[in-house]
Amino acid sequence: MTKKSKGEADSLPSGSLEFKGRKLDVKKIERALADPDVNIITISGVNEIGKTSLALFVAKRQRRNFPGGVIWINCRENNSLLKILTTIAKTTNLDQPSFSSKKLRDSIVSYLRSNPTLLILDDYEVVIEDDRVSSFVGRLPKSTKAVIIIQEETIKFHKPANQNDISVVESLIYPIFSKKNKKDKHYWNEIRSLFLSAMKNANLNFFKRHIFWFYVNRTITKGLKKGMPLIEVEEILRKFIRKRVDDEKNRKSLAFNRAKRSFELVEDYIVGEKILDLGAGDGLLALEIKEQLKKEVLLVDIVDYNYTDLPLILYDPEEKIPLADEEVDTTILYTVLHHASDPEHLLKEATRITKERLVIIEAYVEEEDIRMTNSFFDWFYNRVIGDEDINVPLNFLRVKGWEKLLKLHGFDIIETIYLGINEPVVPEHQILIIADHTNS
Repeated sequence: MTKKSKGEADSLPSGSLEFKGRKLDVKKIERALADPDVNIITISGVNEIGKTSLALFVAKRQRRNFPGGVIWINCRENNSLLKILTTIAKTTNLDQPSFSSKKLRDSIVSYLRSNPTLLILDDYEVVIEDDRVSSFVGRLPKSTKAVIIIQEETIKFHKPANQNDISVVESLIYPIFSKKNKKDKHYWNEIRSLFLSAMKNANLNFFKRHIFWFYVNRTITKGLKKGMPLIEVEEILRKFIRKRVDDEKNRKSLAFNRAKRSFELVEDYIVGEKILDLGAGDGLLALEIKEQLKKEVLLVDIVDYNYTDLPLILYDPEEKIPLADEEVDTTILYTVLHHASDPEHLLKEATRITKERLVIIEAYVEEEDIRMTNSFFDWFYNRVIGDEDINVPLNFLRVKGWEKLLKLHGFDIIETIYLGINEPVVPEHQILIIADHTNS
């Protein structure tokens, strides 16, 4: 890797050098930057307390102390190690041959050793390869400093009055379909694109999938203009769609195929002999585990949607799950937590009854665009296409939030894998979280 041209790297966003208040914080950060034994500084806190403004103010004051310049990395746009490395290479005008991440990382570390640089990683909480990025930052030469800006996950769940309380969904969907500003128009376009793509994957022809979207969009928009509760709009949509696509045989075929794909995702992470599918739904994933791995399998849920002959334990979601402490070796929570009215209670119960491992598939919501589209499709596929009584409180958390809750109850995340949209007809971004009991 060679440098194309000389000159100090600088990718700071625009902003004033004036910064009122927090003088003690400024001094603390500047002392850390001057300390030869410190090269990683973390600025953390909840949303909207001025973390980014504070870092920008300090960075502009400290420019002269870093001959290699200041590189500001927006982790919302650069949320993987390769993207971060590529941004550093571009900002420093370094050639980028077809290197692997490892070679690119090693070359950048070598460059930074000769060119002391201030790296600032903003919105670090959205990074999806935390272990790899942490390893890179940990290898930085002492002359180069890294400031990590991280938003602490505020754990706040919406507890609906009942399973037909979709007020939180309405508060998101109606503004998007009003298209009053650029952001809402952008979300609307994202939803439209994903909707049409999913309908294509479901083998609907061009005409039919566009008719479907036209009707969905028109019905929601008319409901908004007339001041109708979204739950009434959802009933109109449900009747329209069921009348045209409600083929029980086809629905079961899709469910069996989905269970096989789900099994392929989790099979390598299942440990022990007694397995719990918590929030088992149709029970088909549990059936795959039983038949393919020859494990003892338990099904637990709050409503009976069970397609199989496997026994199902029903329980009150506000009470304890009727299983003993550490009764099962592995518990699977497959897109379950964000449907719970009290996800913290559910996770607490899951950790209580699990001896070794939790395998969790959850919505990926590190980025706001994806949070909004996931919210729409979580509602649409569960309540419009699915069952009108399915709970959709949209109780999403970022990975850091789930990690915080898991640690509270004695489990550590050992791996997270971004799955993307892993269901062809359900365009929701998902993540796989593997967590082990701290003492296992």
